[in-house]
Amino acid sequence: MLNGAEMKLKVKFITKVSGKENSILLHPHENMDDFSDKVLLENSNYRNIFGKPFNESGNKPWKRGIVKISNGRRSTHLLFYSGNSKKITSKEYGISPASKHQLFTNSTGNESEIEISKGCRFWFFWNHPSHYQRVAFKLGILGLFISIINLVPLFVTIFK
Repeated sequence: MLNGAEMKLKVKFITKVSGKENSILLHPHENMDDFSDKVLLENSNYRNIFGKPFNESGNKPWKRGIVKISNGRRSTHLLFYSGNSKKITSKEYGISPASKHQLFTNSTGNESEIEISKGCRFWFFWNHPSHYQRVAFKLGILGLFISIINLVPLFVTIFK
């Protein structure tokens, strides 16, 4: 299972409505938007994906881990979040409704053959669920590209 082998995991969806089957109920103080860019996995799956044990490092994606979840041709990059407090087992994973619509066409997703692997930070921010994060990242990349283009004539005149 190390580094992206296919795993048969049961899907659980994060919700605020109690009584739904295959759902993870959030506490009243928790906000649904806080989980839009996260996947809830059991801590032992962290070692299977990243090859090292999970250490709690806050909500820092550069220290946590980016997980790529693929369902056929559809995929999404999400931030690893420990699901132990939400009673996630090693055979389950939890995703938000936004991720559900990205991964499943029929919106049921009871059980599906998915591939979970180590993801890329670039694609995590490029396709981030939050519009503000996406736009800020893409504008930063655009600004960097324009700066590099403007440096070329400068170096040509300096080394002429």
